[in-house]
Amino acid sequence: MKEVEIIKSNGERQAFSRRKVYRSVKRSGGPTGLAQEIADRVQKEVRPGWTTLQISQRVRELLQERRPSSSIKFNLFWAMTQLGPTGFPFERYIARVFQIQGFKTFTDQWIQGKCVRHQVDFLAENDQNFYLGECKYHNLRGRKTSVDIVLRYFARFGDLIQGPRSASARKKKKKVRTILVTNTRFTSEAIRYGRCVGQELLGWNYPPRRGLERIIDKHKIYPITILPSFKGRRTIEIFAQEGLILAEDVLTQKKRLEKLALPSRFLSNLKREARQLFEEEKKLN
Repeated sequence: MKEVEIIKSNGERQAFSRRKVYRSVKRSGGPTGLAQEIADRVQKEVRPGWTTLQISQRVRELLQERRPSSSIKFNLFWAMTQLGPTGFPFERYIARVFQIQGFKTFTDQWIQGKCVRHQVDFLAENDQNFYLGECKYHNLRGRKTSVDIVLRYFARFGDLIQGPRSASARKKKKKVRTILVTNTRFTSEAIRYGRCVGQELLGWNYPPRRGLERIIDKHKIYPITILPSFKGRRTIEIFAQEGLILAEDVLTQKKRLEKLALPSRFLSNLKREARQLFEEEKKLN
């Protein structure tokens, strides 16, 4: 079959990959048969010059017809780029991700290093580990976290791990760790540098088979922006200020939602979609 050239979100051209469509449906919880069916359908329909966004929209349409919960989950990568326009909601979201994994967390902290004080996005602590964490948020789908960014944060971490807060954690027999989290991908150079110096990185598809998307799916920690009715950059800031950052929050945090005084139709749509996401998953599992 003749190759069809499509356009990536960064403007680059590449050959259409049926396998990528298949894998994206599988990652969204679609069964093997449905993933094969959708991949075949899109392969027949795709035309030269289609963008990856057009392909994603078509896949979501086909999933919506057959498996609505997977259609919502398919939107995860895009939803991660909507945790803005500032990095504040993303920092709150990552703190919740660590909390659900058993950590006590603090956000937006000023911590004394060996030389100077630093504003740290989040701290995460359990009985064995003490994490100093920084978040790098991008609001564009094609943007990656480069080696220059990793270098800059690594210098900050180097001062922080020699500071009094880290020393206190070590006295309690905890391992002091530093981690840089991004909502998109790291460049190959950033990964190579991180491995070389021992800097922990967490992002989309990294570490391999243990990336951020794997953690999200395993613990069902979907950001509220994954719900189709959730629109607007200002809206996420409002929700994050109230501590409402997960899709499940619209089902479990009734009092906090009431404080926002939002239109009832908007809230009912969010609740319907959240129930669709979680209840269908329970039935299928």
